[in-house]
Amino acid sequence: MQRILTLCIFILLSVSDSFSNPIFLWKKNNSPYSIVLAKNATDSELKAAEIFQKYFKKKSDLSIPIIYEGSEKGKANLYIGLTNFAKSQIQFNKLQNEGYFIGLNGENIIIAGKTVRGTVNGIFGFLRKYLGVEMLSRDFVYCIPEVSKNIDLVRSNYINPSFQSVDIFNAQSYSDDYTFWGGINHLFKNGFDSDWGIFGHSFFKIIPPEKYFKSHPDFFLLKNGKPSQLNLDNEFLVKEVISNLKILMKAKPSKKLWMVGQEDDGSFNDLKIANGTNTTDNLILFINKIAKAFPEKIIGTLSFQQTQKAPLKVKPLSNVLVCFAPIDAIYNIPIFSGYNTRFSKELLKWKTLTNNLMVWEYVANYTDSMLPYPSFTVIGQNLRYYHKNGVSRLYLEGLNLTEEVFSELYTYLFLRQYWDITINVNATIKEFCEKYYGKSSVYVMQYIEKLNTNVNNSNGILRFYDTKKDYLNSNFLNDYDRTLENAALSVKDSPLFLARVNKLRSQVDFQLLKGNIKQGDSRSNRFLQTMREQGVSSVKSNSKNIKINY
Repeated sequence: MQRILTLCIFILLSVSDSFSNPIFLWKKNNSPYSIVLAKNATDSELKAAEIFQKYFKKKSDLSIPIIYEGSEKGKANLYIGLTNFAKSQIQFNKLQNEGYFIGLNGENIIIAGKTVRGTVNGIFGFLRKYLGVEMLSRDFVYCIPEVSKNIDLVRSNYINPSFQSVDIFNAQSYSDDYTFWGGINHLFKNGFDSDWGIFGHSFFKIIPPEKYFKSHPDFFLLKNGKPSQLNLDNEFLVKEVISNLKILMKAKPSKKLWMVGQEDDGSFNDLKIANGTNTTDNLILFINKIAKAFPEKIIGTLSFQQTQKAPLKVKPLSNVLVCFAPIDAIYNIPIFSGYNTRFSKELLKWKTLTNNLMVWEYVANYTDSMLPYPSFTVIGQNLRYYHKNGVSRLYLEGLNLTEEVFSELYTYLFLRQYWDITINVNATIKEFCEKYYGKSSVYVMQYIEKLNTNVNNSNGILRFYDTKKDYLNSNFLNDYDRTLENAALSVKDSPLFLARVNKLRSQVDFQLLKGNIKQGDSRSNRFLQTMREQGVSSVKSNSKNIKINY
């Protein structure tokens, strides 16, 4: 009987965590809530609390105060950060990386992470899920006022990201506001405190040819007579890499991750490859020697081009991180389908060798910023595949250019997946379009669907550097133009929505104009006005910068 009673109590306690309680945040002209911060709250926590306060007022037309723990008066408070009250309610071992807790005790709401960044993530997570307030672009926060608001909260809810970290390289994500709202771990943003000491193609950052080539030509492999890659077989080079990394690490002692990554488009052709091995064996043997010298650090390297294939004999050490970068993949089919299976098969081989896997995904066409490029639907599928197969970190490379079309959409989509990999990709795209494009969203969705259909039906290829453009023939372009004309007409009385549609149209306009932009005709005028509004003075087409003359 005692065992049955104990079991019943345990079940009740467990289930109570999932019970939701209706909480009234405000009714008409009244809210009982104050925002309560810990006495030692950081500047970032205060900034996020002030943003919460700002959008609470925009939603409710009510100002709620920010106070510090110990000065509470009412029974309904919103505790932000590591207050003593929050510490008594949270099981911190359930929080991973920069995850957060949202919970309820009586009428008191708690939002906190075990790190400052986790708390900030929690504030913006609460705004999105419970108040419907979310950043859709670097200069637009979606926020619709409501007369009253009640929400359903469970007693304890632990929200952890799907991946250990994510970076989305584009002009949206790299803005200061989006960085703060999105919880993004940037790798190339000036002034951002990244986890990495060095990232990317870093061989020549660690061993600069201008310093070493004359005195140590044997440190390098050549291509067309010039240094192309490091000579992975040179034992003296290993010692010099270790020596230089020690200097770099001393300057950034808090950084745990250090990339020793091959150069872009270099050549390992002159390496001596032992029987039964491949180029990647040489690379991992080289990286292991470096990683062994830094057992407290994580040494990253790239599975890229000639080292895309997993090694045949050498296994990475436990403190080696492999960044899988399938630059030759195509992005109109998933990474696990058709032509791309040559890459996914290698990723699965890497999975058997290491638990430290990162993926460098290519979101945009790097040679042409004015190319309609709907890769985000497929990459949304890829991210689920990567999560399923143990990938812990993501670097998603778009274009850090204001004119990049769809950057707002895919930034939103990928960040939603970062926090919940189970979301429906197509439904999330539709949700974004309805909020960002208003009444024109039905036509924007038609445009996206037509792009995707025509890419595949015309045997097109979406690739980072080499896109097959059959989906942009004159018939298709004219059809896209008519669809976007309907989109523009549906929001002609809204300058905000019309400007967003015209940004979409700018790529189709550019393709139809074929670079022949002349002031005077309506299409050229619209294109030039859109570029002027965005502050764009040149665009990239076929790897060339084309100046825009307003």
